[in-house]
Amino acid sequence: MYKIDRLARNASDYHVIRATLAKFGVSILSATENLTDDPAGRLLETLIAGVAQFDNEVRGERTRECMRSIVASGGWVYKAPYGLKNARDSFGKPTLEADTNVSHRIKEALEGFAAGRWTRKQIAESLSISQQLVCKMLTNPLYAGFSDTLGIETKGNWKPMITRLTYDHIQARLNGTEEQRQTDRPEFSLRGFLRCECGGHLTASYSRGKLGKRYAYYHCVDCKNRIRAEELETIFCEKLLQQAMDEKELALFERLVREGLQKDSEASKVRQQSAKRKLLKLEEERKKLLHLYTAGKVDDDLYRDRDGELKVQISVARVELTENDIECADFEATLEFAQRLLRTPVKFWQNARLEVKKAVQWLFFPDGLLLGVRTPDKNKADKGLIAPVGSDSMLASLWGFEPQFSD
Repeated sequence: MYKIDRLARNASDYHVIRATLAKFGVSILSATENLTDDPAGRLLETLIAGVAQFDNEVRGERTRECMRSIVASGGWVYKAPYGLKNARDSFGKPTLEADTNVSHRIKEALEGFAAGRWTRKQIAESLSISQQLVCKMLTNPLYAGFSDTLGIETKGNWKPMITRLTYDHIQARLNGTEEQRQTDRPEFSLRGFLRCECGGHLTASYSRGKLGKRYAYYHCVDCKNRIRAEELETIFCEKLLQQAMDEKELALFERLVREGLQKDSEASKVRQQSAKRKLLKLEEERKKLLHLYTAGKVDDDLYRDRDGELKVQISVARVELTENDIECADFEATLEFAQRLLRTPVKFWQNARLEVKKAVQWLFFPDGLLLGVRTPDKNKADKGLIAPVGSDSMLASLWGFEPQFSD
């Protein structure tokens, strides 16, 4: 060949190609470079390959810096997204412009999604594209006339397809933070946790009385039965109170937890020692493999395959070692917290934040609770009885809860 840097612009790639050709008895000769098959010639060959890689990397860094400079000044040098196309402005600077064939339909779809009229599936069907591409469009700021490629927002010099406000509405809807669609409200912590006896979910809302006062209600989305929020929470607290432990039960709970921790600690030590031995063995095997490869006793393909396998196995062994490392420093504080929760679950639930309330609800009743709603007066609760679950009886059931059991 004319020069060896014509074969590869990366030193590692060059040596891999050279070694592969050597296995088949093929040597590399340069028409313009006097390279000999001796230590001095091989050193010169390596230096030339290294200089070629250096030159290539310098060119690449200059190109990337130029591209970053153009983007920072409002241009765009990368591939245009769907609905836009690469173009140049009046000064010859790379930029974007709308694809008139589909831009008006994309604008309508994005604005419709922001307003809640369109779904991702409807956009995909309307534009005949995949939902994956729709997700990329909805999160791409280029349609709003700016970019964040450099980690900061940069206003583009192209005409935006949608306004920045529309883009913000889209992100709010994707992230579930639209105020009008808010579902997590502190006053309705039981929403999404309870189900009606008819099988429907219980949702919650406010109703306004004749004098303008607002009243909080839970109501079934299917059969439309409803109950005042404070009455329903009273019933739930009575059910939760049944889960409380007395001092004798708490003492038994503490003893069982400590015995379990002791057994887990002993078993963990055995597993930890086994994991350490396994990790040391794999690391030693990898060192030996590298030694054999350096000595030329293992070819490149075999080395790469086996080294990749060992890397994965070592990563798995490290994860196992970490998982078996039981951290007991906060055990006493955790045990005290658990006892306080089990001693007074109602008080704990009433004083907790919304997220903690929901966690407590699912902790004590992992299958949720079922609410009986067929009473003579649907706005009043008979707190003395509970509704049977799984019963086919058509008799009027009374207010109350029961855990949901699967068939």
